[in-house]
Amino acid sequence: MQDAVVEAVLQAHFVEAADISDRAVLGALAVASGFPAGAGLLAGDAGRDAVRDLLLEGRARGVTTSPTILVGERAMAGAQLPQVIAEFLRRAGRAAEPARETPAEVRRYRHAESLLELRDPLGALTLLGPLLAEHGDDRGVRLLAARACYASAQLGRARHLLEALVDETPDDPYVHRLLGRTLQRQSAGGPEGAAHLRLAAALAPSSTMVP
Repeated sequence: MQDAVVEAVLQAHFVEAADISDRAVLGALAVASGFPAGAGLLAGDAGRDAVRDLLLEGRARGVTTSPTILVGERAMAGAQLPQVIAEFLRRAGRAAEPARETPAEVRRYRHAESLLELRDPLGALTLLGPLLAEHGDDRGVRLLAARACYASAQLGRARHLLEALVDETPDDPYVHRLLGRTLQRQSAGGPEGAAHLRLAAALAPSSTMVP
């Protein structure tokens, strides 16, 4: 059924020049292809969050072109000869046989971390949303969220997260430094921000780590 729907969409777009951004057009194509539930799904937001997360995950994993084949941590980008694809799948498949599957929440955390490194803090926060809801007591999740809030100029939210982290781990120079920078960027930060930066310097005088 999936193949039939895809073929109908491609036919409509490339041959019939139909507007496949129109939900009514897509709904009719789904019904004609034997997928009557498709029209109803398109009327709402079914699948929106899943597609959004998949796009963010792809960005986090370095997908920049289509097609890209991902197997484990290996990727092959662009159109390739069948024998090249087959060999890639054989090699990547053997290398991607882990002793134990990585939990979904760990993968989501790592993807959020990668997005932050790629200067996409809003994408990182989007992926962190479910983790904050389900694992809000995890220090690593909250610290990553605070970093993403700081990077996206959500300073009030960053301050809220960091103040709680400072209370829990008052000997962590990184948290003090990030909180100090956050307070300095806020209009009313001033002396309080400087105090946290002095504490960070005292706790780790040789550290050059910055938020």
